[in-house]
Amino acid sequence: MSDLPTPNILLSNRETSQLKFIQSALLSKGAEFNSEKHLNFTRITFDSSVEGRVPVEVVAESIVTINKFQVLKSLISEYQSKNFEIYALIGALMSVEVDNEIKRIEKLIGMPEEIAPESFVAFRAEDLKDDWEELKVLASVLIKQCRNPEDIYRLIPYFLSPEDGLGVEVRKGPVAYCPEKIVIPEYTGDKNVDAVIEIVRRRPRQVVIKEPELLDERLLNTLRALGE
Repeated sequence: MSDLPTPNILLSNRETSQLKFIQSALLSKGAEFNSEKHLNFTRITFDSSVEGRVPVEVVAESIVTINKFQVLKSLISEYQSKNFEIYALIGALMSVEVDNEIKRIEKLIGMPEEIAPESFVAFRAEDLKDDWEELKVLASVLIKQCRNPEDIYRLIPYFLSPEDGLGVEVRKGPVAYCPEKIVIPEYTGDKNVDAVIEIVRRRPRQVVIKEPELLDERLLNTLRALGE
């Protein structure tokens, strides 16, 4: 166990999506914590068994994930379709440099007694937002050149690392390998849309669909299209 202190997390009650992301991510890591809700904010405190880096890592990922989506989400209205390919593209855009961005935020956070993620990008990493705005402008230009969903799907691999490939397999029955449980942030409030964004953002090598009949057809079709 690390001797580093475990920082508390202080979140505005307005930041509901970030609060849910952080709480879910902490649970997925097995971190024991308490959430104390006050009038305007919620304070998350930790059991002494939780290592100090865990809250820092979770908060850094939430800062990058939530803020990057806020910049890129206007692309949705630029692409008129009821299908999910635009959300897959946004997931791919969110994956660009994401590991380095999270590491940078971790360093900026350091190991304080309390972490307050609200407005962190605006005050301490404004150039990250500038990078995301440039990425959005590039994507907007490319989207305007796409005539159909197939064009969008052909565009997606350019924003993923060369070694990334999404294999999709429909397999009923037990799966021998149990992958790490991931947290699906509430990007839009639509669970199927949010799942597409987050699956692509995480750049998995393989997605195993055990019960395709339970999935929204548009989600299933999107995953299959990505795997082709």
